[in-house]
Amino acid sequence: MLGDILSQFYFADGRKLELQSDYRLMAFDIEKLVSIPKTVCLAGGEEKVEAIYAGAKAGYFRR
Repeated sequence: MLGDILSQFYFADGRKLELQSDYRLMAFDIEKLVSIPKTVCLAGGEEKVEAIYAGAKAGYFRR
């Protein structure tokens, strides 16, 4: 796993980590973010650059 958005983890290639079927998601599904025209990403620290880049490349947030 590289990063997380809304408590959902994703890999460097943008794939979301699929959790067990008994896990109940209590957040907006990040895969639906790609259909939203404008989104915002907030993060801090140089250690998060790779995760931010991967999330943007996957379309989870846009400018």
